[in-house]
Amino acid sequence: MNIIGISGSHRSVDSNTDNMVRAIIDGMGEFIALRDLDIKFCTGCDKCFKTGKACVIVDDMPYQKILDADVIVLASPNYFKNVSGRMKNFFDRTNSLVSPRQLKGKKAILLAVGGQPVTNTMHCMSIMEDFCSDHGITVIDNFIGRADKPNSLEDAHMNELAKIRNNLRSLLESL
Repeated sequence: MNIIGISGSHRSVDSNTDNMVRAIIDGMGEFIALRDLDIKFCTGCDKCFKTGKACVIVDDMPYQKILDADVIVLASPNYFKNVSGRMKNFFDRTNSLVSPRQLKGKKAILLAVGGQPVTNTMHCMSIMEDFCSDHGITVIDNFIGRADKPNSLEDAHMNELAKIRNNLRSLLESL
């Protein structure tokens, strides 16, 4: 089973979002930091959507890794009750995979973290859930963490992430 973990964090050091992804995939999959990729903005030309062909923009968008993955871990910091700009851009660029639904049947684990009350970060999670629904991706787990400064996930959060990782391992072993 192929697993990828995608972080939408802008921080390259002490990123709570990165730490959450790594805690889940821990030796089971590939970590992808969107900040390390040159992913251009969707221009809204709809050529991909109208023709069902690949996006005409040539850049580092990891289409093949997404298509090859069985489980996708998506993680974003909460920015104004939404996913980060990097994650939103990534979502937009998957327009070429919607019609036909090329990600249908894949599984996802969704992670969100923010310094605000969890009720604010729930909106960020909802955006990721909608993304998965639009693509036909089944969400198998999710977690919202609270961290108000870099590298500050609480031990309780790390314990919850370890449970999710163990559930993912059990899923892999059952296949």
